[in-house]
Amino acid sequence: FTWTAGGFSGSGVVHVTGILNSSSNNGHTIGGSKELRISNVATFTSAPMTMTGTAKILVLSGGSFIWDGSATLNIAGSPSNIFEIQTGGIFYKAGIGTLTFNTVSFFNYGLLKGNGLINFSAFTNAGMVSPGLTTGVLTLNKFSNTNSTLSIDINGPGIAGTDRDSLK
Repeated sequence: FTWTAGGFSGSGVVHVTGILNSSSNNGHTIGGSKELRISNVATFTSAPMTMTGTAKILVLSGGSFIWDGSATLNIAGSPSNIFEIQTGGIFYKAGIGTLTFNTVSFFNYGLLKGNGLINFSAFTNAGMVSPGLTTGVLTLNKFSNTNSTLSIDINGPGIAGTDRDSLK
């Protein structure tokens, strides 16, 4: 489905088993104790998001969350809000824009990969981090390597982001 604006609130689960697209600059909200579970593909392009209450976004095994934007974007919320990549789930940061998880707690147990800058307020990494979509440069303001794996492509001493991956 295409999510153009508005939100989900209250309790319960919204389970995305098909494809979710959002390319609107309008606000998106997940509130209450709502869980957005993604087990297929969710693509957000230049779409700001706000989380309230104890809302969660869970990328399940086999699911992919793609954030592709050219602007600075925020996922705003509180420490009670959780964005979690579960084992077998993938988070892709594409595009040149900066993505900020503003006060939202981010947990990676799957695969975090991409290009550009991601700012975290709280980041727990027990999964894999892989800069680039093929080769590329991924910059994280926080990095935790406890029980985690770094996967990088190296094709000689060439240029970071072109010939080899780089994690900053």
